[in-house]
Amino acid sequence: MRVFENMTEFYVGLEEIGYMNEYNEHVSHFRNIMMGLGGGCGCTRNKRLGLAQNMYYQMCSKLTDENKEYIKKKLEVDKIELKNMGETFCSF
Repeated sequence: MRVFENMTEFYVGLEEIGYMNEYNEHVSHFRNIMMGLGGGCGCTRNKRLGLAQNMYYQMCSKLTDENKEYIKKKLEVDKIELKNMGETFCSF
């Protein structure tokens, strides 16, 4: 099992995987938002951070079953848990 304690850890996990076997617009957008958090205008950083957080919370419903299986296979685990602030909100 692999536990991601926050969206940053999950982003790093996705980067370990590289390209997904099938395109997922939500994952692609999440990666782009996370990659851009360190740059851009500081005046919109909180808005982008909030968007990334919302996208992280939606991940379970936006990933297809094939995406979920692919992620587990590439990370060589049988289960993934997504958490935030110590609470699990998604597992697959």
